[in-house]
Amino acid sequence: MEIRSGDAMATIEREGGYISSLKFSGREILLDGDMKNKTHGGCAILFPYPNRIRDGKYRWGGTEYHLPINSPPNSIHGLLNDTTLEIGSLQEDRLILKGIISNSGYPSPVSVEIHYSIRNNSLGIELHAENRGKLQVPVAFGIHPYFLHGGQWALQGPEEYKFLKYEDRYFPNGDSYSVPAMDMRSESGLEFDSCFEFKGDMKLKCRDRVFLISGNRTGYYVIYNGKWCRSVSVALEPMTAAPDSYNNHLGIDVIEPGESKEFKVELNCSFIDQK
Repeated sequence: MEIRSGDAMATIEREGGYISSLKFSGREILLDGDMKNKTHGGCAILFPYPNRIRDGKYRWGGTEYHLPINSPPNSIHGLLNDTTLEIGSLQEDRLILKGIISNSGYPSPVSVEIHYSIRNNSLGIELHAENRGKLQVPVAFGIHPYFLHGGQWALQGPEEYKFLKYEDRYFPNGDSYSVPAMDMRSESGLEFDSCFEFKGDMKLKCRDRVFLISGNRTGYYVIYNGKWCRSVSVALEPMTAAPDSYNNHLGIDVIEPGESKEFKVELNCSFIDQK
């Protein structure tokens, strides 16, 4: 399905609400999408947890739950990616997809509606989640865009960033460390697959474009420039909670039975050398 406004266009799949293509001013913004590996290109929607849950296990409300192991030995990037959603509404510049998340590894079924809207050089994404069961549920939200950078990228913001120190490569241990802004750029030659804390609008400057990411609850980002970026993109993933949030509870949110929550993120782009 496509939504468009002028020279802006997004291609969105029913499976997982995945954004397989995004164009602003007629230019592709994202690395080619891959329906078989949605978090290796395009932009995946991550819900009800972004990133990894260690061994796919967590305790909630006194019960131990076991999530699907899709990145052995862990569970990664939520339960939405393999869920086929229904079309709630489709207009030229907006789309609503809806469905139910239900899994034996999750305390209660949750209904979701994902609202997409496009205008000029901006894409808005809103996820509405309602707890349809009898038990409280943990929730966290994120997206996984791979931004094409044209050979050069740099984060623009504070003088240093607060990174979470990992245990066993992927899992925060409660400590943190600082990384200077000078290292958060392609020229540093550093490879990242790391999470840092950040609240407010995030700016990513690339060779011919500047991205601005904003969200109503985002407090964490993962930055990744490893092999799946294919040397032409960088993944900058806004999230409302940290990796392994169901165990460490960093940023975790809760929806009580019968209640709902809303998560929003917006991607904006401006071009340095307009055609």
